Amino acid sequence: MIKIKFYIYDKITIAPLEKLLHRYCKEHDIKYSLVPLPKKNKKFTFLKAPHINKKAKEHFILTTRKRIFTLNKVTLKVLLPLLKKIPNNVAYKVTVIGSF
Repeated sequence: MIKIKFYIYDKITIAPLEKLLHRYCKEHDIKYSLVPLPKKNKKFTFLKAPHINKKAKEHFILTTRKRIFTLNKVTLKVLLPLLKKIPNNVAYKVTVIGSF
């Protein structure tokens, strides 16, 4: 069993990624599960004028959305083309549970 954890930083990428995974698993007859995890917000505050005006600040929020994608009974020949199709703005971490 292989577990892939996706880190997505913009919400526009979520739907095409999920469609890609569903279509790929359907073509290759792979059993899978896709679990959404709670999103996390990280807040940043920068001073506009660091020497004089302390009240002039800019606030930014970085939202991270996560998905866990679990594949059952998959080989390395099937997995590598799937990982190459993933968009560049999506980070992922692959974990092998058990043996191939």
